[in-house]
Amino acid sequence: MAKKLRFASALVAIVGLACVTAATAQEAGVPPTPQQWVGNMVNMQGGGTTRIVVRADSFSPPEEVQNLAAILKEKGQDAAVSAMFKMPARGWIRIGSSLGYQVPVIRYLPTQTGYRIVVVTDRPIQFFEARRNTRSLDYPVGMVIFDLNRDGTSAGQVLPTIKASFDKEGKVELETFGTKPLRVLTVKEEKVK
Repeated sequence: MAKKLRFASALVAIVGLACVTAATAQEAGVPPTPQQWVGNMVNMQGGGTTRIVVRADSFSPPEEVQNLAAILKEKGQDAAVSAMFKMPARGWIRIGSSLGYQVPVIRYLPTQTGYRIVVVTDRPIQFFEARRNTRSLDYPVGMVIFDLNRDGTSAGQVLPTIKASFDKEGKVELETFGTKPLRVLTVKEEKVK
Protein backbone atom coordinates (compact mmCIF):
# COMPACT_ATOMS: atom_id res chain seq x y z
CA MET A 1 0.00 0.00 0.00
CA ALA A 2 1.49 3.33 -1.05
CA LYS A 3 1.43 6.30 1.28
CA LYS A 4 1.36 9.87 -0.03
CA LEU A 5 3.07 12.85 1.53
CA ARG A 6 2.30 16.35 0.24
CA PHE A 7 4.42 19.47 0.54
CA ALA A 8 3.14 23.01 0.40
CA SER A 9 5.33 24.93 -2.07
CA ALA A 10 5.74 24.86 -5.83
CA LEU A 11 9.38 25.91 -5.32
CA VAL A 12 10.27 22.70 -3.56
CA ALA A 13 12.41 20.12 -5.25
CA ILE A 14 12.09 16.41 -4.72
CA VAL A 15 13.69 17.00 -1.36
CA GLY A 16 10.39 18.54 -0.32
CA LEU A 17 12.00 21.56 1.30
CA ALA A 18 12.00 25.24 0.39
CA CYS A 19 15.05 26.30 -1.56
CA VAL A 20 17.10 29.23 -0.34
CA THR A 21 19.26 31.52 -2.41
CA ALA A 22 23.01 31.10 -2.38
CA ALA A 23 23.40 34.40 -0.57
CA THR A 24 20.99 33.33 2.17
CA ALA A 25 22.85 30.03 2.54
CA GLN A 26 26.14 31.88 2.97
CA GLU A 27 24.65 34.25 5.55
CA ALA A 28 23.17 31.31 7.44
CA GLY A 29 26.63 29.88 8.01
CA VAL A 30 26.81 26.82 5.81
CA PRO A 31 29.76 24.93 7.31
CA PRO A 32 32.85 23.97 5.36
CA THR A 33 32.99 20.44 4.03
CA PRO A 34 33.65 17.60 4.45
CA GLN A 35 31.06 16.92 7.15
CA GLN A 36 29.79 13.58 8.44
CA TRP A 37 26.79 12.45 10.50
CA VAL A 38 26.06 9.12 12.16
CA GLY A 39 22.80 7.79 13.54
CA ASN A 40 20.94 4.62 14.52
CA MET A 41 18.17 3.70 12.11
CA VAL A 42 15.26 1.87 13.75
CA ASN A 43 12.98 -0.44 11.79
CA MET A 44 9.65 0.03 13.57
CA GLN A 45 7.97 -2.77 11.59
CA GLY A 46 10.64 -5.47 11.74
CA GLY A 47 12.55 -4.33 14.81
CA GLY A 48 16.28 -3.87 15.22
CA THR A 49 18.66 -0.98 14.65
CA THR A 50 21.25 -0.30 11.98
CA ARG A 51 23.98 2.31 11.84
CA ILE A 52 23.63 4.94 9.11
CA VAL A 53 26.45 7.25 8.01
CA VAL A 54 26.06 10.28 5.73
CA ARG A 55 29.10 12.18 4.48
CA ALA A 56 28.96 15.48 2.61
CA ASP A 57 32.03 16.38 0.56
CA SER A 58 30.10 19.41 -0.72
CA PHE A 59 26.56 20.72 -0.45
CA SER A 60 24.19 21.03 -3.40
CA PRO A 61 23.73 24.64 -4.49
CA PRO A 62 20.13 25.90 -4.52
CA GLU A 63 20.23 26.47 -8.30
CA GLU A 64 21.04 22.79 -8.88
CA VAL A 65 18.09 21.69 -6.72
CA GLN A 66 15.75 24.19 -8.39
CA ASN A 67 16.82 22.85 -11.79
CA LEU A 68 16.03 19.32 -10.64
CA ALA A 69 12.60 20.47 -9.45
CA ALA A 70 11.94 22.10 -12.84
CA ILE A 71 12.87 18.87 -14.63
CA LEU A 72 10.54 16.92 -12.32
CA LYS A 73 7.68 19.33 -12.97
CA GLU A 74 8.14 19.62 -16.75
CA LYS A 75 9.36 16.16 -17.75
CA GLY A 76 8.46 13.85 -14.87
CA GLN A 77 10.23 11.56 -12.45
CA ASP A 78 12.15 9.46 -15.00
CA ALA A 79 13.80 12.59 -16.43
CA ALA A 80 14.63 13.87 -12.92
CA VAL A 81 16.24 10.54 -11.95
CA SER A 82 18.18 10.55 -15.23
CA ALA A 83 19.40 14.07 -14.45
CA MET A 84 20.48 12.91 -10.97
CA PHE A 85 22.66 10.22 -12.61
CA LYS A 86 24.54 13.00 -14.44
CA MET A 87 25.05 15.20 -11.38
CA PRO A 88 28.37 15.18 -9.54
CA ALA A 89 28.52 13.18 -6.32
CA ARG A 90 28.15 15.43 -3.30
CA GLY A 91 29.06 12.70 -0.82
CA TRP A 92 27.98 9.22 0.14
CA ILE A 93 25.71 7.22 2.40
CA ARG A 94 26.33 3.88 4.09
CA ILE A 95 23.72 1.77 5.90
CA GLY A 96 24.93 -0.99 8.19
CA SER A 97 28.00 -2.81 6.98
CA SER A 98 27.18 -2.35 3.30
CA LEU A 99 29.43 -0.46 0.94
CA GLY A 100 28.69 3.22 0.78
CA TYR A 101 27.21 4.62 -2.40
CA GLN A 102 27.45 8.09 -3.84
CA VAL A 103 24.62 10.60 -3.58
CA PRO A 104 23.98 13.57 -5.89
CA VAL A 105 21.92 15.83 -3.60
CA ILE A 106 22.92 16.88 -0.08
CA ARG A 107 21.40 20.05 1.36
CA TYR A 108 22.31 21.96 4.51
CA LEU A 109 19.28 23.98 5.64
CA PRO A 110 19.37 26.19 8.73
CA THR A 111 16.32 25.93 10.99
CA GLN A 112 15.15 28.00 13.94
CA THR A 113 16.55 25.42 16.36
CA GLY A 114 19.65 24.21 14.50
CA TYR A 115 19.94 22.74 11.03
CA ARG A 116 18.59 20.04 8.74
CA ILE A 117 20.52 17.75 6.41
CA VAL A 118 18.57 16.38 3.45
CA VAL A 119 19.97 13.68 1.17
CA VAL A 120 18.25 12.60 -2.04
CA THR A 121 19.55 9.84 -4.24
CA ASP A 122 18.56 7.40 -6.90
CA ARG A 123 18.39 4.24 -4.85
CA PRO A 124 20.25 1.03 -5.66
CA ILE A 125 17.98 -1.36 -7.58
CA GLN A 126 18.24 -4.92 -6.35
CA PHE A 127 18.82 -7.75 -8.84
CA PHE A 128 15.52 -9.48 -8.03
CA GLU A 129 13.60 -6.21 -8.61
CA ALA A 130 15.07 -5.76 -12.08
CA ARG A 131 14.71 -9.42 -13.03
CA ARG A 132 11.10 -9.71 -11.89
CA ASN A 133 10.18 -6.16 -12.95
CA THR A 134 8.53 -5.55 -9.57
CA ARG A 135 6.30 -2.57 -8.82
CA SER A 136 9.05 -1.18 -6.56
CA LEU A 137 10.87 -0.07 -9.74
CA ASP A 138 8.32 2.77 -9.90
CA TYR A 139 9.90 4.12 -6.67
CA PRO A 140 13.51 4.82 -7.73
CA VAL A 141 14.40 7.53 -5.22
CA GLY A 142 15.48 7.42 -1.57
CA MET A 143 15.68 10.27 0.93
CA VAL A 144 17.32 10.81 4.32
CA ILE A 145 16.46 13.73 6.63
CA PHE A 146 18.48 14.56 9.76
CA ASP A 147 17.38 17.33 12.16
CA LEU A 148 20.09 18.46 14.57
CA ASN A 149 19.26 21.03 17.23
CA ARG A 150 21.48 23.36 19.23
CA ASP A 151 20.18 21.86 22.49
CA GLY A 152 21.75 18.50 21.58
CA THR A 153 18.56 16.71 20.56
CA SER A 154 18.47 15.09 17.16
CA ALA A 155 16.29 12.86 15.05
CA GLY A 156 15.85 11.79 11.50
CA GLN A 157 14.03 9.60 9.07
CA VAL A 158 14.80 7.50 6.03
CA LEU A 159 12.36 7.08 3.15
CA PRO A 160 14.00 4.19 1.29
CA THR A 161 11.64 3.94 -1.69
CA ILE A 162 9.73 6.96 -2.95
CA LYS A 163 8.45 8.44 -6.15
CA ALA A 164 7.92 12.14 -6.66
CA SER A 165 5.57 14.22 -8.76
CA PHE A 166 3.76 17.56 -8.78
CA ASP A 167 0.03 17.50 -8.11
CA LYS A 168 -2.58 19.72 -9.82
CA GLU A 169 -2.08 22.43 -7.20
CA GLY A 170 1.65 22.69 -7.95
CA LYS A 171 2.74 20.93 -4.77
CA VAL A 172 5.36 18.21 -4.63
CA GLU A 173 3.87 14.86 -3.75
CA LEU A 174 6.08 12.08 -2.41
CA GLU A 175 4.68 8.59 -2.36
CA THR A 176 6.35 5.81 -0.39
CA PHE A 177 6.25 2.19 -1.46
CA GLY A 178 4.14 0.64 1.28
CA THR A 179 6.40 1.50 4.17
CA LYS A 180 6.44 4.12 6.85
CA PRO A 181 9.59 6.23 7.08
CA LEU A 182 12.29 4.58 9.16
CA ARG A 183 13.24 6.55 12.26
CA VAL A 184 16.81 7.58 12.96
CA LEU A 185 17.78 8.17 16.58
CA THR A 186 20.78 9.86 18.15
CA VAL A 187 22.10 11.57 15.03
CA LYS A 188 25.52 13.05 15.76
CA GLU A 189 28.02 15.06 13.81
CA GLU A 190 31.21 13.03 13.60
CA LYS A 191 34.76 14.19 12.91
CA VAL A 192 35.90 13.37 9.40
CA LYS A 193 39.05 11.28 9.37
